[in-house]
Amino acid sequence: MTIRVTCYNCEDGMTEEHDCGEDTCCCLNPYPNVSCEVCDGKGYWLLPATDENFKALAKSDLQYDEVYFEPKQASGEPEQKSK
Repeated sequence: MTIRVTCYNCEDGMTEEHDCGEDTCCCLNPYPNVSCEVCDGKGYWLLPATDENFKALAKSDLQYDEVYFEPKQASGEPEQKSK
């Protein structure tokens, strides 16, 4: 199982910063286009679902979205059991 923790530094992987490559920005609608350095632009990070991590999250202000099971195989086919 894995815990998906919401990044505290950004929204959907982008910070509130805008970088268009110019020294002085004259964009009419400067949208956030700088990837977050905390989560590498994902908007979240994953933690193993251990008792220690759950206790640490309970003591912190961090929000976690969900707990989910990781699939065994990427192909989606059921695992074959050996005899």
